[in-house]
Amino acid sequence: MPGYLSRPDGRGPCPGIAVLHDGFGIDQAVRQQADWLAGAGYLALSADLSFCGRPAAGLLRMFGDLRAGRGQTFGQIDAARAWLAGQPGCDGRTGVIGFCATGGFALLLAAGQPGPVVGMLARVAHAGYHEASARDARRRMIAFFDAHLKT
Repeated sequence: MPGYLSRPDGRGPCPGIAVLHDGFGIDQAVRQQADWLAGAGYLALSADLSFCGRPAAGLLRMFGDLRAGRGQTFGQIDAARAWLAGQPGCDGRTGVIGFCATGGFALLLAAGQPGPVVGMLARVAHAGYHEASARDARRRMIAFFDAHLKT
């Protein structure tokens, strides 16, 4: 499964976070989110959850899996977390963060999977953007992961 890996500066091992992209795949915004988490001291992997087949088919499959609460997408997320946990520099602890549509996967995983999970809506087209609120949300997410993965 292709993806984007961002490593923190400094010595490890450190926890890993699976960064779930929005419905349109790994783009610059998702890479920036992974880099932001790496800057906070996490090994961050965004795996391409829609890499099989055409993008539209992958998106439909993801939404079907989300509605069903099971399916291939959940297996891909589990595989990404397992891969992260086995990487040199990872201490074996992993979390998940989802953006936009994949925030729903993160929330469902929070109910039945080990490790901290955060679901968030990263951005909505034409809904406006408030920088101070975004900074506060990022601060709170890092505080959550720090409390659950770095203690």
